[in-house]
Formats: sequence, C-alpha cells, structure tokens
Amino acid sequence: MNIHKKVNINRSSTYNIGVSSCLLGHAVRYDGGHKYNSLIVTELEKECTLIPFCPEVAIGMGVPRPPICLVTINNNLHAINKADKANFELDYTQQLSSQANKYLADNVRLHGYIFQEKSPSCGIASTKVYDNNGALVSTQGSGIFVKSMTFALPKIPVIEACDLNSRP
Repeated sequence: MNIHKKVNINRSSTYNIGVSSCLLGHAVRYDGGHKYNSLIVTELEKECTLIPFCPEVAIGMGVPRPPICLVTINNNLHAINKADKANFELDYTQQLSSQANKYLADNVRLHGYIFQEKSPSCGIASTKVYDNNGALVSTQGSGIFVKSMTFALPKIPVIEACDLNSRP
C-alpha cells in the first residue's frame, strides 16, 4: 500500500490538504497502529484532495519502530530515540527537518495541513519536551517536521486533529 498516495473523491476539488497518514487509518505509527479520524475521512475527503504523509516513515524509520521524543540540548530541540535520551546518538532532527523541505517542494500547491497531536514530528503545540537529563520540561512542544514546515510557510493554516472536533 502506498501510504503517501493522494486521496480525492471529489475530482473537482481545489483544496490540497496535507494530513498525517495515521489519521487516515494507515498503520504507520511507531507501535504499528494508526489514529484513524472519521471526521477527516468521511467529511473532508469529500471536499478536498487529502495528501497523506508520515515524515518518520519517509526518512526510513520502520513500522513498528522505537519511539522518538523531543529533547532540548543546548537550547536546541532534537528528535531523539526515546530509549537513547541520555546519549543522543540516535538523533533524527536533521532528517525530519530536511524531509519537511522535500515535502513542500513536492507539494507546492498545499492549502493547509492536519497534524497528529502529541507527535515528536507532527505535534503543533502538544508534544512533551524533555531536558538532557530526561526530566519533562514542557507538554507544549512542536514537532520537528511541523516546526520546519511552518517556518518555511508561516501563513499556511495548520491544525491538530484533536482540535477539529472543537471547532464551531
């Protein structure tokens, strides 16, 4: 199955919306699961071209895979293998950041993005951040992929999937 295949029921759609692949039911999460969101699939898919994407899979991380987490090192945010928080040898920060630039180059007509909350790659402002000793310092971090993407396109509308249900 191609997890990055564009999905569009309404072929006349003019809106291209990026979506974390796991929200469309693709089993791409670190634990081999997904976070299927019926609102996105049953409603938005009718009106928009959905462009599923998982940055962790795109950089070559397998499914299942060891989870990553955000760690602040010398005031810089890093995506580190969770089991390796103290050694910082398995750092995926640069790969995730570079993947955002590649994604944007491949999807120049992107009108918005729906991200999976609490993800170290895709969380907008809901991800746990640890210090270099492993202590929790924040629960409002931004994932590396989303941070790089919104830096490159500061005006693109983005939302976490959990916030879709709370919108009027």
